[in-house]
Amino acid sequence: MRKTAGSFMTLPIQATARGGRDGDRGSVLARPVVFMMSPALPKMLVVLAIGLAASACQSVSEEQCQSADWQQVGYGDGLQGAPIEQLEVHREACVRHGVVPQREQYLRGREQGLVLYCEPDSGFHRGREGMAYFGVCSSAQEAEFLHAYRQGRLLGDHERELTALRGIKRSLESEIRNIDKRSDNRFFADLSRGQRPGSMDLILLAESMEKEKLALQQRVIQVTREIEDLVLRIESLISSSAW
Repeated sequence: MRKTAGSFMTLPIQATARGGRDGDRGSVLARPVVFMMSPALPKMLVVLAIGLAASACQSVSEEQCQSADWQQVGYGDGLQGAPIEQLEVHREACVRHGVVPQREQYLRGREQGLVLYCEPDSGFHRGREGMAYFGVCSSAQEAEFLHAYRQGRLLGDHERELTALRGIKRSLESEIRNIDKRSDNRFFADLSRGQRPGSMDLILLAESMEKEKLALQQRVIQVTREIEDLVLRIESLISSSAW
């Protein structure tokens, strides 16, 4: 099965996927962030999205800078699929405390972490979680990683859509119950004011509420069908997945 996860962009696969392990890859991010956007989105907006995400990075503390095992730091970043520019984030944070990251140790650890990150099962689960891919895998691993990532991304998108639809169905059913309550309350309130059950006002009100309720019930049926269709697609994806 070779379906992909609809219209989404993982940054920066196209621009830097072959730049080399120690080249310019990705954006300056402590953790991958999902960018849901159309391939036709202007390049300037893509750059802006990266910049906004990068501004959310947290600096490490002075104590962390002083005691850091830079090979372990690199390993952790590689395991998370962080781009090479993450080292610059650490450098900027630590230079204020008079500490310079040990680049060679960091890169050695990052390479080790990336080997595990770029396994297909990792790609599948990270795609399913909706995490972005920043083009950090080597050419030897990237093809299988991306295939698994896209399968996971498609499954995750379906699961998130299913959750949303179930929430919509619950809301619709709640609205139907509220209509029934409003109808009963209004009926007894009018009776208490001396109106006859067959009065024109009550008849018109009942007809209006019945139309509203019928429209909601039809929407519930439609949403239920969409839910059933999604459940079948999700089950098919899970059964056909190797991960």
